[in-house]
Amino acid sequence: MPVQAQQPPESFRGFEAHHPTWRDETAWVSNVGMRCATVYDFAGRFFLEYAMVDDQRRAANVFYRNTDIFLRVGYFLAVRGNQTDAQLIQEFFSLKTHYIQLKEDSLQNSRNIMLTTFGDDLNFCNENLNFFRSVKKRLESDEVKNEDHSLREASKVMRRSSEEGGPSASASGQLGLGFNQELIRYLDPNRVAQVWAYLLSEMKGPAHLNRPPMVIDPELPTSARFVFEFPSQDSPENPLQIRVSPRTLNEWRGSTLYWGLGHELAHYLFLRSENAWLEKSQYESELHHHCEPEFMTLTRKLADFLEQNSTQALMQMYAEGFRSCMRNPQQ
Repeated sequence: MPVQAQQPPESFRGFEAHHPTWRDETAWVSNVGMRCATVYDFAGRFFLEYAMVDDQRRAANVFYRNTDIFLRVGYFLAVRGNQTDAQLIQEFFSLKTHYIQLKEDSLQNSRNIMLTTFGDDLNFCNENLNFFRSVKKRLESDEVKNEDHSLREASKVMRRSSEEGGPSASASGQLGLGFNQELIRYLDPNRVAQVWAYLLSEMKGPAHLNRPPMVIDPELPTSARFVFEFPSQDSPENPLQIRVSPRTLNEWRGSTLYWGLGHELAHYLFLRSENAWLEKSQYESELHHHCEPEFMTLTRKLADFLEQNSTQALMQMYAEGFRSCMRNPQQ
């Protein structure tokens, strides 16, 4: 996503001097959470790339892991405060560009990046990590508050249909596609069909469109939970399918698992939409879905559709969606 030229952001020390009570204001907590998520993600990448000793590599992993704490709080509060995904993506790339420039200047001048405002920002986030842990814990204990009554009713229909063992009429033709006995051990075909029907409706795709096959692939790298692949000019040999890691099936449960699968189905629907919904032997794609606001909003709405009880699960799915843009913006 292109980033408009902006003034360098105020350092966190300057921010705190101007807003000493920021911890009491939800909008500022959200803003700091999103910014600290960017700081920690950048720190993880930096220490991993330039690590000289094992302690630095361990530090990189700690920063990567704790990015999630800031992101879960910041993004959840941001969208609950009616900030748009377009705004949040723009702010992320603007701040990331600023830190990249600081890194390049530091390397060029043989200067320690920790002596720049990035070092001050990182120390500020370190000092406030426990505060965000406490906010995360409090938010996760709250009930889900969804003001979209139509979404809530649709979710109830999906759960009731799954409990009764029958899919909705619009999804009934999709149950067998791409399923085998191994997948049925982990995934309820009814719920998968209803996730597909929901996404297809949101994308206004043709009703007759079939979802792509799904296969369990133990050869996926440990960092991959799901992979959507398709034949293209660069990779004509690729099959059209979703590959699922068995680790994901064992580690993820409930709505989170169906959200992850829905995320890949959304990739497929965006691809078909880019190609005018036509079936092709090779597909063209110019969009980087993860950082497209429409894609992020769709997957977030899918989380709302799937989860009506657990704020903890909702925050996890929200964060997974935004992290996809942070970590894999090229996809």
